[in-house]
Amino acid sequence: AIYQGTATRLLNTLVAFESFKKATENSIKPDRMKDKYLVLRLIGFYLWRKKQLLSMKEKGFPQVEYRSDLEDFLGKTMLFLNDKAGGTFCAQFPELFNKTMIACGTVLGTGCFRLPKKGDGPRRPINMALFETVSYLIIELIDLLEQKHDIIRSEFTKLLSNEGFIRSTEYTVDSNISVYKRFEIVEKIIEEIRNA
Repeated sequence: AIYQGTATRLLNTLVAFESFKKATENSIKPDRMKDKYLVLRLIGFYLWRKKQLLSMKEKGFPQVEYRSDLEDFLGKTMLFLNDKAGGTFCAQFPELFNKTMIACGTVLGTGCFRLPKKGDGPRRPINMALFETVSYLIIELIDLLEQKHDIIRSEFTKLLSNEGFIRSTEYTVDSNISVYKRFEIVEKIIEEIRNA
């Protein structure tokens, strides 16, 4: 039973935050656990990019690689969170997540997890790939939010008109190519903002 234990408790805590509900505009329904799925994706990709996600079932606990198999990747993320190895992360992440969700609203504004409207069409739903990359951007810049507020905002606006990035959040979203592409684009922005 992968979906029990520390990981489940962590996800329950995170999706209950008012800041998460507000940042996602109360539009992620808890039925079918879509809210937990959204947050688990963020955690998995965050740990992976930070080279902290270890494969608990393999000899020597190597780092998990992302290979286009999202279900396998999320399963390994759950195993890591349920293991002692993930203990420190589970203890520290809620505070960081809460700060991040608040900052997404205050720095980037309402609707920051939705792709821009097409023409005068309806507003678009929360985009999972955008949620995890934008949250990652803010997590990585959390200590610079006050002094770099304006540049973060303007870089975010530019990101939303970056065709390569947008394509990676709309088509074959979970393929290796799309996942690597969008995180590499965001990491470049993080680097530029840190050095600005």
